[in-house]
Amino acid sequence: MAHPLDRPVLLAIDGRSGSGKTSLAAALQRALAAQHHLDVEVFHVEDTYRGWEGLQAGVDHYVQAVLPPLHRGETATWHAWDWAAGRVETTQRVARPASVVICEGVGAACKQALPMLDAALTLDVPADHRKQRALARDGETYRPYWDVWAAQEDDFLRDQETVPEPARGLDLTLAPPTTADLAATYQAAETWALQVITSTL
Repeated sequence: MAHPLDRPVLLAIDGRSGSGKTSLAAALQRALAAQHHLDVEVFHVEDTYRGWEGLQAGVDHYVQAVLPPLHRGETATWHAWDWAAGRVETTQRVARPASVVICEGVGAACKQALPMLDAALTLDVPADHRKQRALARDGETYRPYWDVWAAQEDDFLRDQETVPEPARGLDLTLAPPTTADLAATYQAAETWALQVITSTL
């Protein structure tokens, strides 16, 4: 794949809540730094969500404010959601154009984002395991909103089906048939992503 040297390699890791996106992004960041001495920025799409009912609005902000400048090799400025105050932060945040930028979160590889991405990986993990992971991570804070968020994911994914599919080459969806296959799935995901990134540079 031909890749302009004046902008980052942009990889998205998508999947529903609790599928292991953040853990995989962190593992990739460590591996790319240790094994290949690359500067890696991880962007958490959840920071753009507009509260527990703001999935679509957050993804729109990610697609409109974050990805375009990064795709041009420029610093992106954007506004996060203040979960405690229940409003958009007034202070701008910054996402820098490192050698590699990994965007992880629900909607990171939405069809509107794909033309700006070099590769996209989607984790399709069983719901029972996802819920267990998410509640273990966020505890009782998340429990009252699990069904609210899951319904938004359903709506978002349904809407995505109506968006034309861009012509793509480097996209992968991994769906372990059982929870017993999860470890192998995560390892396969990391191996694929590392190969894609290093071959792109």
